[in-house]
Amino acid sequence: MPHQQGGFQAPANWAFLHKFLLRAPFLPSALLRKAYNKLALRSSTEEDEVEPTRKIVNMLLALVLCGSGACASTITYSLSGTLTDGAALSGTMTINNVAGLATAANFILGPPDSNIFSVVEYDNTVGSFWLIQTVLTGASPGSYPSFSLVLPTNTLVGYGGGSLCSVSSSCGGIVSGELLASGVQGPYLQSGSASNVPEPATFLMLVIALPALIFLRRFGFRDALGT
Repeated sequence: MPHQQGGFQAPANWAFLHKFLLRAPFLPSALLRKAYNKLALRSSTEEDEVEPTRKIVNMLLALVLCGSGACASTITYSLSGTLTDGAALSGTMTINNVAGLATAANFILGPPDSNIFSVVEYDNTVGSFWLIQTVLTGASPGSYPSFSLVLPTNTLVGYGGGSLCSVSSSCGGIVSGELLASGVQGPYLQSGSASNVPEPATFLMLVIALPALIFLRRFGFRDALGT
């Protein structure tokens, strides 16, 4: 059964979704928390307004959650960074943050390296961190050169992006970087990050739904609906 507080009925899995949303890099935590509190702390005297408006509130809340990526399982993250030899890191990685797996990678290293790594040969933890190890596009697993991207987390479940393990942001001495041959270390990642940039359609959900939820709370459900 859903958890009900005052005149607002929150989904049973709201606690997880709320925690997930607060980690979304593109949605200010304070804004989400303010919108949620305005809805959740409804007065018990408004119980008679709940039934006619519950579906509307839940629909708008669903738009907020989906627009923030909380209802998406597979998310593509854009990479940016610089290696110690001056090469730029770009490209993408696709993560299923429900299954906790990297489903695709396209790591692009600019000059002087000029390599593209898109074959994932390892996707699991190394110590307390997550390693996505790749080889060149078209190459066989186990070949060289390879590129290892290390994330400062021990699980990809609920992953929301952020800094990458690098020289400037070391993860217990483990950093991302290129391996030129067996035992021959190439350039390390000097600094870098992964960001989830919402598509225009999902961002539009947030633009519409959040103001609508706040409007309903500010002016009252009945007044806002003209009842």
